[in-house]
Amino acid sequence: MRTTTPPVARAGNRTSFEGDIVADALPTPIAILIDAANAGDTDDFLDSITVDGFVEDGDRVFTGHDEIRRWSDAEFIGADATLEVLSVETTDDVTIVQVEVGGSGFTGASTFEFVVDGDLVASMTISS
Repeated sequence: MRTTTPPVARAGNRTSFEGDIVADALPTPIAILIDAANAGDTDDFLDSITVDGFVEDGDRVFTGHDEIRRWSDAEFIGADATLEVLSVETTDDVTIVQVEVGGSGFTGASTFEFVVDGDLVASMTISS
């Protein structure tokens, strides 16, 4: 299990961590997804997810790029969501990211659970 300390500064859309935090604390596919979301770039966001990947938001599941785009347009990137990473914990193939969500939709603390498949995100499960 690998855990990071909270970020202390933001540089562009990248989260900067305090001290000598391991540079790969956030797996690259997840960092790309978060950067795309923070930049409001739906195409890059979708490109970071496997073709058959899914987003689980509460009790709703959106599978594949078309369903995920509709969800994101209404509730995520379309609602100007931003994710400020507070902590990262990776165990085996699961990465738990605590975030502070901003935007015009849901705001506040949330937990994002990611599973990565190669260079892409296979699943993103959101709970608050």
